[in-house]
Amino acid sequence: MKATLASLLILATSLSLINAKDSNFVHLKARRHCKALAQKTFTFDDNDYDASKLSPLLDDKTASAAGIRFAGFYGFKNTEKSGVEAASPPNQIVGGAVNGLLDGQHSMYVAQGNPQNIDYFDLEGLSFGCTLLTNDALGLLPGVAQPCKMTMTGYYQGKVIGKRTYNYQPDGQTQSDPQQVKMTNQVCHHDFKGVDKVVFTTDNKLLKAVNLDNIIVVPHTCTQ
Repeated sequence: MKATLASLLILATSLSLINAKDSNFVHLKARRHCKALAQKTFTFDDNDYDASKLSPLLDDKTASAAGIRFAGFYGFKNTEKSGVEAASPPNQIVGGAVNGLLDGQHSMYVAQGNPQNIDYFDLEGLSFGCTLLTNDALGLLPGVAQPCKMTMTGYYQGKVIGKRTYNYQPDGQTQSDPQQVKMTNQVCHHDFKGVDKVVFTTDNKLLKAVNLDNIIVVPHTCTQ
């Protein structure tokens, strides 16, 4: 009899724990309802960036409309001074030293309080290249394409959820040359799905800038 009662007590306790676990799982699932919105491609061609200005501020209407902001970059019009040809002319963005000092990081992130209620995004792909920081700010000198390693670090709510390094090798001259050098089209790893911020760095942030174009994202909106 005692053995039977003990068995029943153990069984009841186990069922209680299972039910509590299931209830908690259902509760967590019910807290967030997220859905993917239409895919967006940021080409940065909404503005006519003037290379004569000191580090033209980046104000991309397409990105802003998608609830995403960029920090540490400036807009650059596709000329022989850009060093790397924009994947979709005329514009690209460059992670310059001046902008990096002002903003701290070269990054893209979900804007707080965005009207679309975007919570995170999937970074699907982008085009990138690297140049020396000779024309950072005024663009007075011709850009010089450089081989580089670009590291992308993805975050969600302040925690690192993915980190990958991609290689860039110019397909043309790496010296000052009016010939434009192509960007590399890069499909992003699944590590960059579900991020609210991505930081871009090069293997020499004091000498090399990262040039970006055609950034493809899928924003997600969530409700509690």
